[in-house]
Amino acid sequence: MGRRGLPAPIEAKRPHVVTIVTGGGRGLLATAFGLPDSPDVRLFVAVRPPETVIDVVASLPRPEHPGVRWTTRAQWHLTLRFLGEVDDPGPVAAALAAAPLHRCTAVMGPRVTVLGRGVLVVPVEGLGELAAAVALATAGHGGRPETRPFRGHLTLARAPRTDVRSLVGAPVEASFAVDEVQLVRSHLGAGGARYEDLFVRRLDRVAHGP
Repeated sequence: MGRRGLPAPIEAKRPHVVTIVTGGGRGLLATAFGLPDSPDVRLFVAVRPPETVIDVVASLPRPEHPGVRWTTRAQWHLTLRFLGEVDDPGPVAAALAAAPLHRCTAVMGPRVTVLGRGVLVVPVEGLGELAAAVALATAGHGGRPETRPFRGHLTLARAPRTDVRSLVGAPVEASFAVDEVQLVRSHLGAGGARYEDLFVRRLDRVAHGP
C-alpha cells in the first residue's frame, strides 16, 4: 500500500511514470507531463485499440456527406465509463488501481451501424464485464453511473441532424487482447475533442483453477 493507504503506484506505458500524490487536503495525480491543479476535469475511462486495429478502422470508407462529422484516428477509443466533470482525478486513479480489473478480448464488427441518434459506430463485444467492474470501482466519482445496458462501440462519426442510413453496413472484423485501460481527460474545443491519458491501469490476468 502507498501513502495514506492508497494502493502502490502502477507503472504505465504512456506516460512512463505515474505516481499518486496526496497532500494539502486534496489528492493530485502527478504524471511525467504534469497535471493542472484546476477544478472540473472532464474524465472518462477507456480502452485504446492497438495500431493494427486502428489501421483496420482507418481503412473503412469515409465519404463526404452533408452534416456528418467524422472522428479522427487520435480520437478512436472504446469508452468503458464516462465520468464527466471531476474536481480531482487522483482518487479516480486510486480507485482504478485498487479494483479487480481483468483482461479480456474485444471483438469488433461485424459491420458499421448506427447507435442512438445519428452516431455511426463500429460495435464491439467482449467488454461488458470490464465496463461493469470499472463502473463499480468508480461509482463514487463523477456523474451517476449509466443505468442502460452497456454497448461497446468505437465512434466513427456524428450526424445528429442527418440521415446516415446510407453509411451503415461496411464490413469490419478485428479482435485484440485488452490488457490495460486509460483514465482520460477530454479537452473540448472548436476543432473537436482532444484526449490526454492521465493514468494507465494494467489489467490483472484471469485466474485459472488448479
